[in-house]
Amino acid sequence: MIERIRRRLPEAAVRTTFIVGFPGETERDFRELLDFCRMVEFDYAGAFLYSDEEGTAAHALKGKVPSSVARARQRQLLREVERIAQRRHRRWIGRTVEVLVEGYVAAGAPRSGDRGA
Repeated sequence: MIERIRRRLPEAAVRTTFIVGFPGETERDFRELLDFCRMVEFDYAGAFLYSDEEGTAAHALKGKVPSSVARARQRQLLREVERIAQRRHRRWIGRTVEVLVEGYVAAGAPRSGDRGA
């Protein structure tokens, strides 16, 4: 699907968000996620740590990922997707494009989409 979007709209930005450290996530699963991100080359990507919440279906799942492992995976994933995004964003350097400004955020104020990693 992403290939089809990029063929039809080469300037389209593709973004996503992942949950890292979901119960049962293995090192192999995480490596596959990294490979997937390298293949797709997202323009923007975020990653949240899985949060174990009582009352959810995931709370009862076995194979909890230690928080130190999940945090390390999150950092590694964010570094990799940022490296990819920076390379993809270079295509915009020196170009003039039309933009739509939807609002203003004061300097230092939190913004929607900011990554807190």
